[in-house]
Amino acid sequence: MTTFADEMPEPWVRALADHIEAGGWGLADAHESAIAVHLGDTARGALGAADTDRYLVIGWSAAGADWGLAASRGHVPHPQLLPGDTPVQLAAAVGRLMRTGRAEPREIRHAVPYGAPGEACTCERITACRGLIPDADCPEHGDRRNPAMTWHWEALCPPGA
Repeated sequence: MTTFADEMPEPWVRALADHIEAGGWGLADAHESAIAVHLGDTARGALGAADTDRYLVIGWSAAGADWGLAASRGHVPHPQLLPGDTPVQLAAAVGRLMRTGRAEPREIRHAVPYGAPGEACTCERITACRGLIPDADCPEHGDRRNPAMTWHWEALCPPGA
């Protein structure tokens, strides 16, 4: 169990940063009081980030690790709790955030169409891997016994998608 403080030891921060980078995410900064992760277009879409948000910032306090979106690396207006105690758990939560917009694990089986969905598609889009949950009334994907898609669980979404 990690005891969190306003500043964490450099080896712990480095371990967390290494695990985040191993997941395919680019770091802007990593130091004792925070880690800033670059937001790409896919992650920005999954998180519903504003056009001005450039970073996912991870910080910590006695309450634990938290995260938020920010235009700069120094100020997070609305931090939220990041689940996990260890660098491995926290990095996994960061990966889920960047892929799905949620830090908590949720196993949803979803489909990835072989072709890009058209404007008529009404399926719910849940992941940054282009995954969707087919809607029975969708003119493109509904009411089909075998739609032209591959299926996988959310936990198996490609890293860095």
